[in-house]
Amino acid sequence: MDNENIRAHHRKRVLILAVVLVVVATVIVYRYIPSAARRALPESAREVQEFYDTAFGGDYVRCIKAKLPEADFPVYARNLGLRRSFISSEHEGRGRRFVNIQVSWAPAWWDPPRGEPGIDWYYDQDPNVPVNEDLTWSNGYVYYLAFSW
Repeated sequence: MDNENIRAHHRKRVLILAVVLVVVATVIVYRYIPSAARRALPESAREVQEFYDTAFGGDYVRCIKAKLPEADFPVYARNLGLRRSFISSEHEGRGRRFVNIQVSWAPAWWDPPRGEPGIDWYYDQDPNVPVNEDLTWSNGYVYYLAFSW
């Protein structure tokens, strides 16, 4: 092999190694470093489960379910920076479409309550940010959903 072929072969090996390192680093980050939403859970949270799915183009969905005392529900909303709330008794019939979004491909443990009377939500829909978030509490569990599509 002449010097030019050796250099080309070396560049190809370095490129393959770089791609492998990026893939491995991405897997490590997503598997072993908790998401910001998970880190925002109050210390009282137990039985934490998280689902994250992404697609090309930046679309994604994140679902978190955790056992949480009802008193810590607004604490979690504040930790997440959610600024709006949907109090079902004050908004009869309004906002149901947003809070009833279903993630059919999520694991079986993802079973959030529907937006029915008596179920209150925190949510954020910032027109300048393409991420929608909602948070609810029901029967001892908190449900967090963030999505962009």
